[in-house]
Amino acid sequence: MASIKPSLKVGLLENAAHSLQRGYELWSRGQQLGDGMLLKEAIIWVHHGIELVFKQLLVQTNEYLVFDKVDEAIQRLGTLRRQPGMMQATVLDLFEYGQGAYTVGFAKLVDRVAVMLGIKELTPGQPLRQDIDDLTIYRNKIVHFSVTMNIAEVTSLLSDILEPLLQLLDREVNDQKFKEVCIPEVRRRVAQVSSYGFELEAESENRIRRLLAHLKDTAVPGELLGAVGEVQIPSFAEITGTTRGAVGADLEAKSNAEDWLIEVKLRVQARSGEQLREQLERYRELYKKRTGREPKVWLVVLSEVAPVVRAFLVHSGILLSTKDDLALLESLAGG
Repeated sequence: MASIKPSLKVGLLENAAHSLQRGYELWSRGQQLGDGMLLKEAIIWVHHGIELVFKQLLVQTNEYLVFDKVDEAIQRLGTLRRQPGMMQATVLDLFEYGQGAYTVGFAKLVDRVAVMLGIKELTPGQPLRQDIDDLTIYRNKIVHFSVTMNIAEVTSLLSDILEPLLQLLDREVNDQKFKEVCIPEVRRRVAQVSSYGFELEAESENRIRRLLAHLKDTAVPGELLGAVGEVQIPSFAEITGTTRGAVGADLEAKSNAEDWLIEVKLRVQARSGEQLREQLERYRELYKKRTGREPKVWLVVLSEVAPVVRAFLVHSGILLSTKDDLALLESLAGG
């Protein structure tokens, strides 16, 4: 049996790398075992890794920036250096010698990194910042109270965060080992999560194909598609997927009466309504240019949708169904 070392020193970046890698290892195991508690742990570890690596960005810029109260940290360091043998103490020694200096909280940490380092991706309203804020909400619920996790939403969230995050870290972190060892390892583990998301989207597309086949020439309640009154489901003669590499909606459904473009998403960010509308309108215009026919657009989201986003998309003439709407439509079809 190997002996246990009497002490262990883990650097800030090493600590961050371990947390990110551990989070995605737990996520992978959770998918294989169908264990939701491992997913809970994955959220905590990934969030912890993000917090530590953002602190690294502050430390490599100015060590004092990692503290909540910068002036207080400077004062306490002065006190520490006046103690015997501590003349060469650094700001990070404040943690080791119980000087009561506290690091900046996560919300302020992200703002501080965004402003002090001029990182656009972390400014409010940017996709990566919004994803991190959403992950923080999950993390806080898990740590402080209780949480209901939508597997599709969390899958997409963890997958969406990491590639933009890793690109940011590859650009900003001043440590070659972290770039050459940690980032490729995290990226490898992310691929396992991403593949699960692709499988879930493919499965949902098949659900929609079956649903439309059962509901052909049927009037359904409009509220299940974000519409007023009833919506007539056409008898679609053909439902095809987008050719790999082509720009367009996930599914194209064609009938004599009308054509539908169907887009499937695991989740929709609370502030991304305008970007999503532009994307779907682009699909509509490309289809119209290619076929000469004006299609309806139906967005299916496999999680909840913020009321403001729902209202915006519906006002734009886009049909919208959430996971609950889809389940109700399937019940109407006898599914």
